[in-house]
Amino acid sequence: MQALATGHRIGEVARLTGLSVDTLRVWERRYGFPSPSRAHSGVRLFGEEDVTRLMLIQRALLRGFRPGEVVSKTAEELARILEAAPESAAPAPRAVSPGVAALLDDLTHYRLGRLRERLAENAETLGPGPFVREVAGPLLEEVGEAWACGTIDVRQEHLASEELSLRLAILLAAAEPPPAEAPSVLLATLSGERHGLGIEMAAVDLASRDVVPRLLGTDIPPREIVEAALALGVDAVGISLPTGTDPRAAVPALRWISEWLPASIALWLGGKACDRVPAAASRGVIMREWAQVDSAVAELRLSVER
Repeated sequence: MQALATGHRIGEVARLTGLSVDTLRVWERRYGFPSPSRAHSGVRLFGEEDVTRLMLIQRALLRGFRPGEVVSKTAEELARILEAAPESAAPAPRAVSPGVAALLDDLTHYRLGRLRERLAENAETLGPGPFVREVAGPLLEEVGEAWACGTIDVRQEHLASEELSLRLAILLAAAEPPPAEAPSVLLATLSGERHGLGIEMAAVDLASRDVVPRLLGTDIPPREIVEAALALGVDAVGISLPTGTDPRAAVPALRWISEWLPASIALWLGGKACDRVPAAASRGVIMREWAQVDSAVAELRLSVER
C-alpha cells in the first residue's frame, strides 16, 4: 500500500503564516519559493520546513523588509536577519529616484501614454547607457517588488515589460555602428526562461560602449547557445538568470555550457538569481553590479587586443 502524502494545502499555509494565497503564488513564480510538492491526487502540498520559512519571511516583512530582500533567503539566513534587526527596528527604505517613482505611478494608474512619453524623455535626456542603468533597471526592480507586494497586478507588470522592451529596441536600433575591431557578446537566457528584459538591457548598455551585442533570445537550449557562439565567433557569452530562475535546471545547463564553450570565449552570468547558482556550476564571471560589468568589458577588450 502506498503511503499517503502529507503536508499543508495552500489555504492552510495562508492561514498559518498570514500571507495571502495570491502572494504565495506570485512568490513561487517570481522567486521560485515556495515550491510545493504534489500528492498523487495532484493537490499541492507544503512541508513543515516551507511553513517555518514562510513564517520567518512574514516576520521580516512586518519589520519593514521587502520581499526581494528576504523571500530567497534560507531559514538560517532569515533567523540571523531577524536576530540582528529587533522588532522596533526596520531597514532604511531603499532610495527611489523621483523619475522612477513617477514612472511607477503612471503604471499604477494605467497612464500608459504618459509612461511611454516619460520613458522616451528619459532615454533622450540621459542617453542609452545611463538610461538602462538609472531608469530601466531600477524601474524593472521596483515593478517586480510592487508585484510581489501585491500593489500592482500581473497585467501591469506585463504592460511595463512591453513598454520597456519597446524603448530598448528603439535605442538598440539607433545605436552607432561599432568599430571593426569591437568585441562581440552573445546574449541569451536558458531553456524555460522567457523573460528577456535582462539581455535587452545588456544589449543596449554594451552597444553604447562599442561592444557588439548578438541577441540570441530567450528559452535557448545549452547546445544552441554554444553552437551559436562558435558560428558567430563571439568573444563572450552572456546568460541572464532572472529572479525566477530554477537552480535545479540552471546548474546542469551552465555546467554543460562551461564544459563545451571554448576557453577563449568568456562566460558572463548576470541577474538576480546568480546568488542561487553555485560557483561550481560554471567558470562564468558572475555580475551582480554594473561595476562588475564594466570590469568584464575592460578585460574583454584587453583579451581581444592581445
